Amino acid sequence: MRRVLHGDLVQLGRVLYAHDADERRALIERAFAETRVAHQHRLATGLWHPEFGDGSLAGWASGRRRPPEPDLDDPVYAYCLMLILRQLARGVETSGPRASSWDTIS
Repeated sequence: MRRVLHGDLVQLGRVLYAHDADERRALIERAFAETRVAHQHRLATGLWHPEFGDGSLAGWASGRRRPPEPDLDDPVYAYCLMLILRQLARGVETSGPRASSWDTIS
């Protein structure tokens, strides 16, 4: 998967927001898995994956239904963003060290 940027979080959050709460966790797993496939496809061929995009979460989200971005104080949208951040915080998708000065703060 490509490096995750702010826009990836927003675009995937909008996709999650459009789905029922009981579908969101499975959708995140699917997004991350298909994004990995797209990234490998792009590395191997130089082309975007025809279904899953360019290997970024925003590329994956671009092919899905997304409402306009809600305000950050919308609790459902905030929860969707939190689910994505939680997935990223697990470190499952990092490709190499991403240590920062925050890692040393206790």
